Amino acid sequence: MDSCIGTTLRTQVMLLFLSVVLSFMFSFCNCTNPNYLYHICSNTTLYTSNSTYQSNLNTSSNTIYGHYFCRGDLTVDVCSDCINFAAQDIAQCCPDKKIGYIWYDESFFFTWNTQNVSDIAWFNQILGGFMNRVATSAASNSKRFATQKANVTKFQELYFLAQCSPDL
Repeated sequence: MDSCIGTTLRTQVMLLFLSVVLSFMFSFCNCTNPNYLYHICSNTTLYTSNSTYQSNLNTSSNTIYGHYFCRGDLTVDVCSDCINFAAQDIAQCCPDKKIGYIWYDESFFFTWNTQNVSDIAWFNQILGGFMNRVATSAASNSKRFATQKANVTKFQELYFLAQCSPDL
């Protein structure tokens, strides 16, 4: 698992366990830090120390463009907090990179794990049907956001989330 802070797997597991316990204990808390999930840094877009690009960072001489999504069920304040946090966090996660992507639970989420699926064709059929329904639901919703749950087995559920880009 890639992380901004180089920790061992054991430490990560312990931190995950502690996070789960604390989230149950403090579920009533309206925390301002988003829940970090993952980041990707482009290895082909490095900038060098003392370059024009670096000297223009944190100045108004050049524009740096960004694009973000927040989940449609979040308030404007929570979305704003997440994006402000991400703007600072990406610089730490991807130092010396011109392009980087970062995901939080509140602002973007995507997961795919075929290793736990015994019948890929059946899973893809279920997945395709539900993704079509949740995408259609999101497109017709005023917030352009929708979620659905599918019962795969008696003990397994799949959760679907779709959000349309506001500029489409």
